Amino acid sequence: AVCQLHVLHPEIGTMAALLDGFTSLVRNQAECPEAQLADWMPAALGSGIGEFRTFVARLQQDRAAVLAGLSLPWSQGQTEGQILRLKLIRRQRSGRGRFDLVRKRVLRAA
Repeated sequence: AVCQLHVLHPEIGTMAALLDGFTSLVRNQAECPEAQLADWMPAALGSGIGEFRTFVARLQQDRAAVLAGLSLPWSQGQTEGQILRLKLIRRQRSGRGRFDLVRKRVLRAA
């Protein structure tokens, strides 16, 4: 089924390859992420896919932060996870969760 998609829409294969390349860049802390990013960006721009052009433009706007995120061992994952959990609790209460109710629910869950 995937091969049929690639035949019908070759753009999907290009997108998958570009996404795999960027995913490996993010997940595998390379010794020289700047060189790998410099190799990936022209390929994404040359793909002719508008979403990738926009994405590369955003990456280039703050290239230093992107390179720091690719090379440094620190992560905001734990903080972002807690924020996501709090937002989920609030949404489950259909927006009726005033701060004191959300606080009780969070403290009870912990």
